[in-house]
Amino acid sequence: MNLNNNESLITSKMNGITVDDMNSLRIGDPEVTEMSIELQKLCDQFTHNVGELQGRLSDVQEVFRELGELADREKIIAMNTANELKMIQSNQDSSKDTMRIQASIQEKAVELEHAKRQLENLKQIEAKQTEYIRKLHLLQ
Repeated sequence: MNLNNNESLITSKMNGITVDDMNSLRIGDPEVTEMSIELQKLCDQFTHNVGELQGRLSDVQEVFRELGELADREKIIAMNTANELKMIQSNQDSSKDTMRIQASIQEKAVELEHAKRQLENLKQIEAKQTEYIRKLHLLQ
């Protein structure tokens, strides 16, 4: 049976079979195959981009953590300065002592909150590292 290429292509496309340029039979539409390959490449690139984004977000998170610590230190300094100003304005020794104690209590409260946040951050890091180690062991 000798059909020209156009008739063969039309007939074979109806049956889900195509003939390529080298007269080889192919199952499925070549356009769909090319689109599938292109989609796979796009998915691979997307996965790579997501990985890069995660790294950058980790860097941003670290910067914000450092800024938070700096803000906490500055807050403590501002509180100390405000309390010292109040103490200077006060004429009574007992009120000065009371203010010092209150300032110290406030400083310690801020330091305690900061330590709690650090502890939570460290717990999160530990959990991530433990999970990472667990996954590594599963891969081996």
